[in-house]
Amino acid sequence: MESNLRKLMCEYFDVEEKGSDDSCLVDLLPQLKNMDHKSPVIPHKATWRVVESPRRLMKTYVFDSQRELALFVGDILDFQEEFNHHAKITINYPDVIIEVYTHEVDDITELDKEYAQTADAIKKNIVTEQNFEFEGHYTEY
Repeated sequence: MESNLRKLMCEYFDVEEKGSDDSCLVDLLPQLKNMDHKSPVIPHKATWRVVESPRRLMKTYVFDSQRELALFVGDILDFQEEFNHHAKITINYPDVIIEVYTHEVDDITELDKEYAQTADAIKKNIVTEQNFEFEGHYTEY
């Protein structure tokens, strides 16, 4: 795996691969600093978007595991019941799409903005809990 990455990086930067040590990667450092083009990998940063017909907030959450997805959806459903404000939730692993608006006015209200903030907090909490458990810091019940 490591040699494949080295070879790929050397090919990408058009640098000759030198043996099995890290010399190729070290040779790449000056080129990385002076890159005037965008990286071939673009991180996904999901934000809430406003979409029309009806005007609503929409966001796609991406999950690393079905366990994270299931925990998130469960927490969202619990929150909706407590908050008495419900969204359209579309599940297509690894994505969960949430669309929320206030049906009585067919528009975005403060309720929807609060829903969005809470959904983001739930997602952050799920990911934090999962990372904590994978590091071996969990309690069995």
